[in-house]
Amino acid sequence: MAHQQSPKIRQLAVKLTQEAYRQLEKEATYHRLSVAEYARFLVNEATLNTELTEEDYEIIRRRIETATQRINNKQS
Repeated sequence: MAHQQSPKIRQLAVKLTQEAYRQLEKEATYHRLSVAEYARFLVNEATLNTELTEEDYEIIRRRIETATQRINNKQS
């Protein structure tokens, strides 16, 4: 399956003004990246110094488990 979902990936949708989107598009082009790649870069930069705790990793583990179950149920 070419587009099989991964339980480790979360999709994020944001609403931007046309002006903000065009600014993002121009910056992405300048850096020779797609808009999605540049947005991921910006998120990585913004969260670079954010430390995750054991509690955070437990939350992530449970979310992955839930997503895995949901994907497996859809395939059944």
